[in-house]
Amino acid sequence: MPQTPPSGTQYALTLGAQHAVIVERGAGLRAYTSLGRPVVDGWPEEEPCPGCAGDVLAPWPGRVEDSTYTFQGTEHHLVPTPGQGGTALHGLVNTRPWRLLARDAATITLGVELAGEPGYPFPLALTMRWALTPDGLVATHGARNTGATPCPVALGAHPYLGGGTGRVDDLVLQLPARTVQRMDANLIPRETLAVDVLGFDFRAPARIGPRVMDHTFGSLVTDAGGHGTLTVADPGGVTTELWWDAPFRYIHLYTSDTLGPARHRRSLSVEPHTAPHNALRSGQDLLVLAPGQAVEARWGLRVLAG
Repeated sequence: MPQTPPSGTQYALTLGAQHAVIVERGAGLRAYTSLGRPVVDGWPEEEPCPGCAGDVLAPWPGRVEDSTYTFQGTEHHLVPTPGQGGTALHGLVNTRPWRLLARDAATITLGVELAGEPGYPFPLALTMRWALTPDGLVATHGARNTGATPCPVALGAHPYLGGGTGRVDDLVLQLPARTVQRMDANLIPRETLAVDVLGFDFRAPARIGPRVMDHTFGSLVTDAGGHGTLTVADPGGVTTELWWDAPFRYIHLYTSDTLGPARHRRSLSVEPHTAPHNALRSGQDLLVLAPGQAVEARWGLRVLAG
């Protein structure tokens, strides 16, 4: 009898020359190819998800300092993530099974409900819709407060770009960010600086080279509606655009330096976040949903050349 993959049921999406695989556990993106070439650096079906690749991050992205925060006068204690310096990392849903809500050949919607979680007692319904379109892959995050009191929420995603065919050093990045957060040893933001102060100015396309990044970028240049774009070009001539809409306001970049040998500096994690690391504790750009209130956040990928 076939063994169930570590990430659960695999949902294949197809539209023309585009193919994607979404997984049951975490509702994440395991693979996405276009014209036979990898757009994201995924992982084999028979292996567990490495380095949060393709994960959906909710109800917070990044880390919560000391796994403790105060919301509306009440202190809450989250379960610390092992090996993360006492912080709680990347929310509560990236390893849970999500329910299939709707599916056709090119789209899928999955859902999961939170209620009475340790350190996060707020009832919250989450949905994730992945859609292949003629213009690329579109990811739509949904969150709805199903409780009777206000609920703190932040959303994010964790795709690795570059296809895993080369090295981070050789990727050319263009990111319209004016600021970057200086992080401490536990990746908690301590200071917001101009991007050139840390040598992370990618407003004009620049090769990543030997830079080591696990940093959150902000003050993103967008249009009046909050729509912004960044590009990652690989040595083979393939340029991938990641776009986002409000309420995404931050991009976290990670050059894969702490991953094992097989994935060490192989691809660039480009993470759209609605709020920075530690938002549950700092309150910075934290979404607070009233009872019954819902929020949607969209981002996507398209191949521009190659």
